[in-house]
Amino acid sequence: MKKVTCLCALLAACLCSAGEEGNAGKWKPPENPKDDAHWYPEMPMNKEAHPSLPNGNFEEAAPETPGRLPSPSGWAHVDDYMIFWKQDSDPAHGKCMVIDTDIAEGDAKKRQAAVREAGEKGTPVPPAPKPSRGAGYGAIAGTYGVSFYSERIACKPKQPYKITFDYKGPSGGAKVWVRGWGEFNGEERRRWETIVNCRTKGDGWRHFEQAFHPTRRPTGKDTETFVDISCLRVMLYAYWPPGQYAFDNIKIEEISDDEFKRLKAIPADAK
Repeated sequence: MKKVTCLCALLAACLCSAGEEGNAGKWKPPENPKDDAHWYPEMPMNKEAHPSLPNGNFEEAAPETPGRLPSPSGWAHVDDYMIFWKQDSDPAHGKCMVIDTDIAEGDAKKRQAAVREAGEKGTPVPPAPKPSRGAGYGAIAGTYGVSFYSERIACKPKQPYKITFDYKGPSGGAKVWVRGWGEFNGEERRRWETIVNCRTKGDGWRHFEQAFHPTRRPTGKDTETFVDISCLRVMLYAYWPPGQYAFDNIKIEEISDDEFKRLKAIPADAK
């Protein structure tokens, strides 16, 4: 029974189901793409896409905003319950993002609702309650996992890229997504994504690197077509096992077609 329960939980986390709007009370999700319109996570909606990923080392603070906790510039807001912007114990890493998935699902939703309400009203964010640990499959780790989005960044047509980042945490319990949005049937929809699985050996920080090509679609052995992807977002994601997961030094860089082919042939295991 535990194996079945765990499998269902992981599938739910990966699909990011859109059927949980009722859990947020009177809160209504922002005008995000329909396939992401559920209680969690927040998706920053900057009007103009950044030319490159902003503040990937998380050192720059966002402007102080009523109803918001101190958060990194260029990213979503933290809740100081599941998502933390904090100084790492290693001085060389400075500020980083830490996701804690050892929180009971019900308490996680209550905290998110409280943080969102404070943001809407511009009132002080209430103090975070004491974390409810040891919920097992009832933790947020075993249902949705926890996600944290960057703001929009521009995507060039026919341009290959690579993402690099540092990660510290349980092996296999986290992923870094790059997701792409473009126009489809007259509206902006999520049309593409790639995933880097954070598999590691040993403790401490590990470095990852992976190539991706958001607008390219192979149509045969030697043929390809290209689709419209206007912007990208990075999504940090952590789930099972319940615990703490840290991310830092995230970069997205343009690369050549030759470099794309070279990197695609290399597994994206931790360095």
